[in-house]
Amino acid sequence: MRSRRRPALLLLTLLLAGCSGVDGLSADAPRLSDAERESVQVQVEKALEQKRFNLAWNQEVKAGADRGRLERIALEALRARSGHAEDMFSALREKHGALSADSRKAVTLQREAAQREGRWSRALEIEMLTADDPPAYSAAWSVYRDAPPDVAPDLLTTITDARSDHEESSD
Repeated sequence: MRSRRRPALLLLTLLLAGCSGVDGLSADAPRLSDAERESVQVQVEKALEQKRFNLAWNQEVKAGADRGRLERIALEALRARSGHAEDMFSALREKHGALSADSRKAVTLQREAAQREGRWSRALEIEMLTADDPPAYSAAWSVYRDAPPDVAPDLLTTITDARSDHEESSD
């Protein structure tokens, strides 16, 4: 009886993992051989193609948590407006501090595109999700300063609410 339950439990675990959030970066990654890591990275690419960003992230964490690859996954999730992007950038910030220069440039390009298209709330969201300095949100304040006067009040509310939320969660 016990041997029949194990495959069912494994299948249930795999199904639930597909619905999960994103793994943190504090845990030690298992030691994988180069061939095993390459196999995992192939699966990461498949998950990215399917826009399954949390699956891609979690597998990359298990493959060794390569910072560059994790930043790429987070940037793709941000571009696609995945709800997992916030947790990814938070995990990166906790583990590594500021984003790498290349990733920061990619964020800037996304924000600038949103601003050119008049999507000021999206530009602000991009900078807040990827902020290196919460609750200061200095890059978010630059979006606010550039915004048209009729949009600025809503942006200000978003920044100050986020600041309050951050401070409350720190207590």
